[in-house]
Amino acid sequence: MSLLPLSPSSRLIPHLTNERRSWLAGGILAIVQMTYFLPGYRLSADDQLFLGVGLLGWESVIDFSWLIATGQGRIGGLLLVPLNVAGAYLQDFLLSRIIILLIDFGFLALFAIWVAKLARFNFAGALFSVLMGCYVLGFFHLPPNAFPLQNLVPFVILIAVRFPPWTNISWLILRMIPTMAAMLVSEYALIFATAILIAEYLTLIYRKSFTFVASTPAVWFDLISTALPFAAYLIWRSHWPSGYEGNQLSFIEPSAFLYTWVLHSFALSGMPLLLRGIINLPFVLEAIIYGLIFMAAIVRSDFKNIPPRVGQSLVLGGLLFALYVTLPVSLTQRQQDWCVHSHSCLFLDSRVAYYGVGTSIFGCFLLLQHRRITRLFAICVLAGFVPMVSLWNQSESSRMNELAVIWSRAAKLSCVSGPITGDMIDPNKQIFMHKRLYPEVYYTGRDVFWERYTANIRPSCSK
Repeated sequence: MSLLPLSPSSRLIPHLTNERRSWLAGGILAIVQMTYFLPGYRLSADDQLFLGVGLLGWESVIDFSWLIATGQGRIGGLLLVPLNVAGAYLQDFLLSRIIILLIDFGFLALFAIWVAKLARFNFAGALFSVLMGCYVLGFFHLPPNAFPLQNLVPFVILIAVRFPPWTNISWLILRMIPTMAAMLVSEYALIFATAILIAEYLTLIYRKSFTFVASTPAVWFDLISTALPFAAYLIWRSHWPSGYEGNQLSFIEPSAFLYTWVLHSFALSGMPLLLRGIINLPFVLEAIIYGLIFMAAIVRSDFKNIPPRVGQSLVLGGLLFALYVTLPVSLTQRQQDWCVHSHSCLFLDSRVAYYGVGTSIFGCFLLLQHRRITRLFAICVLAGFVPMVSLWNQSESSRMNELAVIWSRAAKLSCVSGPITGDMIDPNKQIFMHKRLYPEVYYTGRDVFWERYTANIRPSCSK
């Protein structure tokens, strides 16, 4: 049995006549968003660390993977480090960055299709347009501009395997392999996987019964696929306790936890309301066009036949999803210190939470469709907010361009004979780097990092 059937007999009702237009508008928004996201890469000190490890060769990557896995009590470090090294290295190439963004935006499409299949209403295109139109460009520590592959690869695997009609036992066993491998990559993958499974089975229990769900083979295969990675993680953690405060839970200050939890869940989506940074006439004009493209996706779409309970489920489910995926990270002392004292309240989990927040926004829109006045109100709110997202993203993209210039300068200087220092490439030390974190063989400071980096790309000067 498949929880998310894709066959024509799946009876997705109703079929929206404007769904194709929604997909088209969402695709255009993705192209525009790509111009915002493309300049930003390696926007965390860890990205430079992983790149530095990669520059030393695969033996160092293997050694560092073991160091992370044992030092942080994360069996997924054996997979996570190579993924992050590859992600940091590939960011040098424009084509790689484009492909990564296409996959990242494609994941939003997959997520929208998954939600629509779960609801059994064909609004995937409209939801994708909302997710894409409200996709806020973060900065420090926010994928896909930092840690581009760490969550992207396992998340795509985890959502993709939920679609085929896995009715055969052999296929169910086969599905377990990529599911368990993806869940082992990091705590984020474990949490995301359990979130989508909880959503699927609670929905099925609501439609059928607990007895019916418990009698389906897919349930038991999914339980095994979840239990084994959790068991492996706990056994590994018990043998190699974590010395990393970023994955050690803290229950000392409830107020600090709640503050961190709420902001990690919702602050990213609210950032455009601040409207800080560069705002000029070209930005405003582009934002207006961006908003018009978005409105073309939803204004004429007919959602009146979708009952209010669907919108209510999307609102509640989306909010619970956002809170669930940020809960473990918000319980760590490190994130509480960063958020409360340094006012740095966005992390990798904030990007994951957005998938739920965006779904809740769409659910609110559905709830307001049944009366003309409330529908007009919803359209006006989105018509005001979406252009603000564009303004924010354009401003952040300008900031990222300043950092991209530094990497371009390093590439140019690598073709010049003579010694190269960090001050020649990045005199204001704008590129994020750790001062001292791991053994010096991996990271020895800015000068050595830039020396290794320019030496690595120097062979391309003759091409």
